[in-house]
Amino acid sequence: MKRDRPSDIGLLLLRMILFAIVVYYGSQKLFGAFGGPGLASTITELRNKFHITPEMAQGILITEFSCAIAVLLGFLTRIAAFACACTTAMTVYSFGTLANKDAQLPLVLCTIALALVFTGGGRASLEWMMVRGRKRSAKLAKS
Repeated sequence: MKRDRPSDIGLLLLRMILFAIVVYYGSQKLFGAFGGPGLASTITELRNKFHITPEMAQGILITEFSCAIAVLLGFLTRIAAFACACTTAMTVYSFGTLANKDAQLPLVLCTIALALVFTGGGRASLEWMMVRGRKRSAKLAKS
């Protein structure tokens, strides 16, 4: 599918907003930044609410944070966005109902992440630049 430049700018903006919000809340959960609870409290909350092991909770938090960085860079965008969609869907599920005001932001983030799963990162992404570089190398090798 051929894209135009405005579409690529739109995808970049989606990647940037998903990154900014997920990293903000991820920093609260992992590092206690911005007045957040920090890793130990977050792991305890996840263990009590979802009955998961501390190792699994830590893995979820690190995945959420690192996938947001990958989405911003446009590196393995579809895979990273899918991981973000899964973690934000879990957050929506934890609120119990979509009518809950607290579920609205995670639902929007999940929707943005799913849009990126279906569209990819666009031309302003590392993966596009890497593929373009490979295609150029192949053309040079043929000539």
